[in-house]
Amino acid sequence: GIQSISPAIKVEKDIDKLKEAMRRGVTWYDSASKAGSENELLLWVQLKKDSKIVLPNFTNLIKMQDEKQDGKVVYDFNNVTEILDRNSDQIEKIELYYNKVNTKVFNLPKNVLENNL
Repeated sequence: GIQSISPAIKVEKDIDKLKEAMRRGVTWYDSASKAGSENELLLWVQLKKDSKIVLPNFTNLIKMQDEKQDGKVVYDFNNVTEILDRNSDQIEKIELYYNKVNTKVFNLPKNVLENNL
């Protein structure tokens, strides 16, 4: 017979596909204008189902240090962490994907799940 997949499972699979595309899109996209470009990191914040908050764009809140440490690019998440910690009761999960070989991160939010890009 036909096997039914619940809407929740379909949504979760779609979210997984979206995260993979966001994590790897720049690296996978073959274009002369993007030659040598690589994905750096992805911060994924998933709100609770009933949450109504709107979070700001994190792009300008994550600070990249001018100088590398041990040959690694360094990102400071302090500004993002302040916002996420203040709204922790509205947040289901926080995931950070980055290349641990060439990237260093600090001042991360509580309960962040760190993953390899």
